[in-house]
Amino acid sequence: MTPPPAVAQRPTTTESLHDSHSARARPANIARRTPLKQRRLRPVAPPCALLAVLVAACCTVTLRAQGFDSGVSCGDVTHTSAVLWTRAPAAGGVTLRIARDPEFTHILLSRSVNSSLDRDRTLSEFVDGLSPRTRYWYAFEAEGDSQRSPVGTFRTAPSPEDVAPLRFVFSGDSNYASAPMIAFDAIAREDADLFLWFGDTIYADVPSGGLGVAQTLDDYRRKYAQMLGDSSVQAALAALPLVVGWDDHELFNDYAGADPLLSRARRDAAYRAFFEYLPISPASEPTDPFRTYRRMRFGATAEFFLLDGRQYREPSAAADCGGAVDPQGFVGGPLLRDGDCSDSLDDPRTMLGSKQLEWLLAGLRESTAKVKFIVNNVPMTYLGVAPYDRWDGYDRERRMILHFIDSNAISGVVILTTDIHANLYNPDVTHFFRRQRPEYGLRGRVRIPELIVGPIGNETARQSADEVVSGLIGAPRAGVFAGFAESAFAALITSANRLQLVEPNRVGYAVIEVNAAGEVSFRLRGAAPERLVEGGSAVGDYYSAKLDAPAPPPCFLLPMLALAPLALLRRPRQA
Repeated sequence: MTPPPAVAQRPTTTESLHDSHSARARPANIARRTPLKQRRLRPVAPPCALLAVLVAACCTVTLRAQGFDSGVSCGDVTHTSAVLWTRAPAAGGVTLRIARDPEFTHILLSRSVNSSLDRDRTLSEFVDGLSPRTRYWYAFEAEGDSQRSPVGTFRTAPSPEDVAPLRFVFSGDSNYASAPMIAFDAIAREDADLFLWFGDTIYADVPSGGLGVAQTLDDYRRKYAQMLGDSSVQAALAALPLVVGWDDHELFNDYAGADPLLSRARRDAAYRAFFEYLPISPASEPTDPFRTYRRMRFGATAEFFLLDGRQYREPSAAADCGGAVDPQGFVGGPLLRDGDCSDSLDDPRTMLGSKQLEWLLAGLRESTAKVKFIVNNVPMTYLGVAPYDRWDGYDRERRMILHFIDSNAISGVVILTTDIHANLYNPDVTHFFRRQRPEYGLRGRVRIPELIVGPIGNETARQSADEVVSGLIGAPRAGVFAGFAESAFAALITSANRLQLVEPNRVGYAVIEVNAAGEVSFRLRGAAPERLVEGGSAVGDYYSAKLDAPAPPPCFLLPMLALAPLALLRRPRQA
């Protein structure tokens, strides 16, 4: 296995803390947890839709970069540390500075580092010794010339025992073929603590913007550089600290990392580029160098369990089933049920791998946070059709997770998911399995809501289904056919799960809030694809809910439902 690049390592370079009004260097060193605390710095104050397609498919920072054409970002912020990232204009010396103000009149850290061609000139700098709940500004400057990066900002998390409210942005699925990434402009203006950009951060497996399908390390690097060169993406990543995770399109569609037929060279190239180009903490295990699953604590209020549903997963049952769209007869009824395929879907297979699964269950049991967010790359809600790549295709492992949470009465678990290019709110994932799947053995001791969000920059589920239907039966008849089918399918899937929202035609994100009492609410913000030409101002609120509030009657924003299975088979749009 090719080892990953040196990512966010604790510094070995010379650095100094100093005040810009004094030429005298301070003796402290942030990485050694002395400077900022000793100086006692004062913190800066700090509807509904149709579901079938669903299954298919602070502060604003002024950018003033010269030569740093991939911008800056900050990731995996804790109450004392952060990973700061950029891509230098050339190999050589670079100075990282952290300040208490955006004008850098009060500099706290000046660290000299070197960018190298081995990492494609990317830098991931681990900075420690920060103060909890404190805002900082940072920037990079190439040594020997006047080239400077944009200015980024972040606020550290509260101390683990601090009961503090949390507000964060969540979304995924960004394909440069849909550039410019307008929704990121709106994210840049959000007053939030974090931005969770989770799953399909790039689409390496389709041509976009003049780049072809990625095969080599340089190919994958160019894909990330292309995405990070978008000005809207740069604005969002400079304004909010980032938490990232991957799904499949960072490599290619629907892959299984444990598939013995998978090219390890290609997989390692894709993984290495991800670690080079995004601000993620380094893996702590030499035997698992590309580990991305991790826990992040935000005070006593919330804890995030960030899953990797790709690297360790075994191949799905798709090949055994011949890609059948409705093998369990969920839509077509028992007469269309494929018994052999259904049996294959019930075979033991893992999505997380045994080690990650044990880590997740142990972490949920021991967590003292009021809310435990499981950040997940594919839906855990039962969606019935085309079940192979989602948790529907890894049913035994899903059963283990839900049964563990239920039997141990672990309260406050919330599942966050991207992947299907539609927005869905399920107030309780366990509802379907308690009613329809007695083998799950769920007693209803807790509710487990799931919020599925996205895309942030790609075709919506409705757009994909429209194109599939038009290709099959012709554009003039597509709307009539889809309108009839969507109503039937929407009623079926909504009744089975008691869904409260399905919106398959908005590009956008969720703003999720947790108050000090541990109560969770969210707002979905987005715009129909045709309105994105108006810019970030087109993005607005269209649905909101409080997770423990009585569920209102479901409503539908009339998506293109029934054709979702067909859209699942369609390749992402190319440009």
